[in-house]
Amino acid sequence: MTAVGPDRRDGPQRSRGGGGRAGRGGGRPSPGNGRSFRKFQSQPGGTPLHRWGGNHTTRYNFRNDATNRASDWYFENIPNANPDPARLPDGSETDRFVEQNRAVGAQTILTVPMLGWVAKDRARACGFSVAKYGPQQSTDPWSPDCGNGRKPDGTPITGTDPKDTSVAIGPQYVTDWITHLKDRYGSADSGGVRFYNLDNEPDLWHSTHRDVRPAGLGYDELRDRTYSYAAAIKAADPGAKTLGPVGWGLNSIFYSGLDQDVCGRTGCWNNPPDRAAHGGTDLGPWYLDRMREYEEEHGTRILDYFDIHIYPQQAGAHSKDQGRVVKP
Repeated sequence: MTAVGPDRRDGPQRSRGGGGRAGRGGGRPSPGNGRSFRKFQSQPGGTPLHRWGGNHTTRYNFRNDATNRASDWYFENIPNANPDPARLPDGSETDRFVEQNRAVGAQTILTVPMLGWVAKDRARACGFSVAKYGPQQSTDPWSPDCGNGRKPDGTPITGTDPKDTSVAIGPQYVTDWITHLKDRYGSADSGGVRFYNLDNEPDLWHSTHRDVRPAGLGYDELRDRTYSYAAAIKAADPGAKTLGPVGWGLNSIFYSGLDQDVCGRTGCWNNPPDRAAHGGTDLGPWYLDRMREYEEEHGTRILDYFDIHIYPQQAGAHSKDQGRVVKP
């Protein structure tokens, strides 16, 4: 994670944030155990951070404390375990997460949904219902109506209705959530939540959230959604810091979600069409230029840290010790 301006020396350090893939192939996710919490003890002089993120946070509804588990677990809406749902949004999983961090003196990074859909209520629901969309390659052994979104021959199921699981949201949702957080914990400058991820791996939405978003996210839409949602964060709490674009890996610097979608199917990696339509500029530099343009035009910095998830593969570059990378 790299600061994009003069905050660089004092910027946060944290462990790599995953996309919440642990649910694949594992046991059934019970309510509340799908969280992707990343604990990190900073190096001397740094700031301890604790991130709330993962694929499921893209469709988290703070009002009902429920989310859709996306491709991690059969595109199911699963409510988080909550001792008193009648009090919601007070006492939600994210409230308790912030309180846990405050108790140990850690800063919080919360993931803000930008996809435009969040879980509609606390009832369980399926993005690919077998009863509605037909037989599927794989189904949840505990909820057999919930399929993996592929026909028995492996071809993707298309034409699903996002309203099966989700309700539409916009930037006002962010405003409402941050207002709630400020009412409970104060503003960023008075000890409240300081850091917000601009969603989680949006360049994979067409895969991880294909029940509601089957097409890849292009350059222009990423820019426009970032402008709208990041500006809402800054308006709601001017002291907050934002992190984006929160891509899934090294490819996220070079390719938009749209190019990853199209070229993944057609093999156009040497000349990806979305990049070509934007002067042949890689996504990362193009994105940073657009964030700078917004700041110059509006006088508000809406992006504070350039954040990409990196999963080192080379020998000796990864360590199980939190916060430490071993150089080969």
